[in-house]
Amino acid sequence: MKKKARGKKVLMWTGGGLAFVLVAVSAAGYLYIKHLNDNITAVSDDGASTGGFSKGKAINLLVIGTDKRTGAGNEGYGDAGSVGHADTTILLHVSKDRSNATALSIPAT
Repeated sequence: MKKKARGKKVLMWTGGGLAFVLVAVSAAGYLYIKHLNDNITAVSDDGASTGGFSKGKAINLLVIGTDKRTGAGNEGYGDAGSVGHADTTILLHVSKDRSNATALSIPAT
């Protein structure tokens, strides 16, 4: 009888601990996404700018990638000591009615 009660107690503690971890990870993920979204700023609010991604406006986004390699294990990639060079440039246009998007890749020289 005692063995059953102990197993049930272990199962409850394990389930409660996992539920707590799930809620904590979900909250942390939400806060991180919110932080990233708060870093997005509009350059101008005329015509087809981001304008806060309002309904009824087209959206133009400029996506720029860099070949700068920072962090451990990346020393062998990219230019050593470089500040980074734009190696990917894509202009993305999302239509006003959100029915289509067009991406224009601008080759790096």
